[in-house]
Amino acid sequence: MDAYLSKPLQAQQLSQLIDSMAPASGAPPEMAPASAPCATVFDQQAALARVQGDREMLQEIARLFFVATPELLATIRESIARGDSQALARAAHSVKGTVDSFGAQAAREAALRLEVMGRGGDLTQAAPACAELEQEVAHLGRALAVFRGEQVT
Repeated sequence: MDAYLSKPLQAQQLSQLIDSMAPASGAPPEMAPASAPCATVFDQQAALARVQGDREMLQEIARLFFVATPELLATIRESIARGDSQALARAAHSVKGTVDSFGAQAAREAALRLEVMGRGGDLTQAAPACAELEQEVAHLGRALAVFRGEQVT
């Protein structure tokens, strides 16, 4: 983590932080096709309400999702491989907060399962839980790409 904003988030502060940290033309990572409709993956109305209806701000937050989430998922995979439950809990907690910004309930629940496993120190089911989280994040990524008006294949 390179920066911190306390809750409740203020749109102007968040915008400045995003601008300072995210590359201006970051292309989204390749996302798997989603089997779930976008509306059930991404609660656009709730997400817009969190940023006081500022669609441009929400698009910036989505751009940050595409920048930060692949690194967090890599940290989760590495933590599982090393058996590092504390690192797993931290990374899963970060993903949980990120996806929750978009009202992505399934992704939030998948991240929470990993966070709880990490806190409990029992990683026996972490690999399949990680696969589930990655699938849900891919669904969210697809939905966010559609929201941002990007071509999704």
